[in-house]
Amino acid sequence: MLYSFLIQLRLEEDATAREALIVTERQENEVTKKTLTEALDQIEELVKEVECANHSVHQFQDSIQRYCIIAVVYGT
Repeated sequence: MLYSFLIQLRLEEDATAREALIVTERQENEVTKKTLTEALDQIEELVKEVECANHSVHQFQDSIQRYCIIAVVYGT
């Protein structure tokens, strides 16, 4: 009887420990998800900034090309 009680007690302790571990892992998982979401948002913002910079570079290149054409035509 005592042996059975000790086994039952041990099983309950193991279950409690597992439940605590699961709670901890879920909390860590939520933190990881939040961090990942924030990182993805930041990457998205950086991609937009790069696209905007590329657009500005293309506009500048077009302006330089037009200037060069005008300079050749008018000999300046």
